[in-house]
Amino acid sequence: MTPGERVAMRVRPGELMACVDVLEAAGVQVNGLSLSGMVRCALNVLIQSALDAGSIPKRDGFDYNERIAPFKRASLATKVQVGHTLALAEKYRAGDDMSVALGRLPEVLVVTEEERRVRAAAAKRGEDPVAALSEHRMKRDRVGGRLAELAQKANTDPANMTPSEFKELKQLRAQAARSPSAA
Repeated sequence: MTPGERVAMRVRPGELMACVDVLEAAGVQVNGLSLSGMVRCALNVLIQSALDAGSIPKRDGFDYNERIAPFKRASLATKVQVGHTLALAEKYRAGDDMSVALGRLPEVLVVTEEERRVRAAAAKRGEDPVAALSEHRMKRDRVGGRLAELAQKANTDPANMTPSEFKELKQLRAQAARSPSAA
């Protein structure tokens, strides 16, 4: 079994043809490859090209969980909103009428007062309110996850907690008390 994550994605016909072009340009034999195998090989070729060119850093794998966590913890509402944002951006680039295609972006089911303040503050600073809200939610989820992890460790195995973990737990609890949506 090969290590890694299993992902599912929809690839448009133009992108599939581009994958074939990438493999042919790299001299990879495409006969006998499945469609998903062909896309995976094309992605590998493009990643290796970017690594060789120095466009992206070579990673040793020790930061894997930290780099992947924002994509694995996203709620369904966040995933849907990101999908709509990408679709609208594509329609915008193509010059299509966005209101006919998807209408307005859906509001996330529950928006707290704190999240409204985050969006308003971002808009006031001239930043993208949706991106600021998404960043706020990811930070809140990371803080909440770490708080739950440390609290469970403190309850089940306090003898193996370091002083720095106790200090971090205390700080996270204080932060959660100040911001009800952080827990």
